[in-house]
Amino acid sequence: MKTHPIAIQARLVADIAKPIILDVGARAGTPMDKYLRSIPNCKLWAIDADLDACIDLRRMFAKDRRVAVVQAAITDYVGTAQLYLHGGGTASLLPRPKAGKVYYPAHMRTTKTVEVPATTIDVLMKGRRVDLLKMDIQGGELDALKGATEMLKTVRAVYTEAMFAPHYEGQPLYHDIAAYLEGQGFYLHALYFLSNSKEDGRLRQGDALFIKKGESNGLD
Repeated sequence: MKTHPIAIQARLVADIAKPIILDVGARAGTPMDKYLRSIPNCKLWAIDADLDACIDLRRMFAKDRRVAVVQAAITDYVGTAQLYLHGGGTASLLPRPKAGKVYYPAHMRTTKTVEVPATTIDVLMKGRRVDLLKMDIQGGELDALKGATEMLKTVRAVYTEAMFAPHYEGQPLYHDIAAYLEGQGFYLHALYFLSNSKEDGRLRQGDALFIKKGESNGLD
């Protein structure tokens, strides 16, 4: 039976007195609550581009001093960005494809766009150490990593959503993220929660846990 990815991350930071977790794309508080239970001595930065999602997060975790909520689109530049809001409660900095085969449900088409503040992880964290990075930003993961070169020097694991089939226009796929992280000194530990298309069986998406070489506490 495969160990849950957050349990593995908890093991990776067991020797740190106050692990710093950066949750990029934190809407709905999942898996924030599991991080907080599994790593009770942590400080968790919850980042989301959608203002309404941040309002909900501040309400949900108002009494938890370990949690800081920040509204920002995390990418590879500082400025503003267009956030595409989709049915089903998802949002992305990338639009849905205009043509070709797509692998998302019809009810999750773009409903509207809003302008949001954009920044990089390195600018946002201003030299703070980050031990664990979790990302679920609907195709924006590679740009977020490109804006996090300083942060990646300290982080021990990157836990990210990865797509194997097109969901957004111009999005990177799993192999793009894996190649970039390998170049930054990480290796793939495991894939989780894989989803296949009911229409043609193609692997659509899942989660990937990458661990920094030399920081694996016996896992590699």
